[in-house]
Amino acid sequence: MKHAPASAPALALALVLGLSTGAMAGKLKCKAGDGTPFTVTVPRDWYGQQIQCGCVVSSKDGSEAISIAYVDAGGVNARTFAQALVKKMQITPKYTQQENNYAAFETTLKGQKVSISIAGETGDSELQILTQKGESDELEQIFDSVKF
Repeated sequence: MKHAPASAPALALALVLGLSTGAMAGKLKCKAGDGTPFTVTVPRDWYGQQIQCGCVVSSKDGSEAISIAYVDAGGVNARTFAQALVKKMQITPKYTQQENNYAAFETTLKGQKVSISIAGETGDSELQILTQKGESDELEQIFDSVKF
């Protein structure tokens, strides 16, 4: 069985925990893992940065952040990818949902609570990985602003 690479989500998690520079408010141009362009709206007083397979947007004070990534599915579904990611990162997840096409869990990284969700089915070319620190309307608006 071929497993999807976990390097992009790991990079996203690292950036969620410490993004301090990048583009300011406006449209941030990003690229999915297959090269497909998309944009995300960065709110005023927030920072945005492209990463491999997506982007990260963080509040100015770093208390909230979100990464949005689209990675090669590698022939696996969301549940299988989540299990491989947890194992690779050596983290303890608290699953809030675990279906074949969607997996969501919370974990603690560097003392901070982080939520991760993965969507996609076997046969999909890409999986969507959303990593979030904090909870606010701004984070929801950023995710809703994704345009392909």
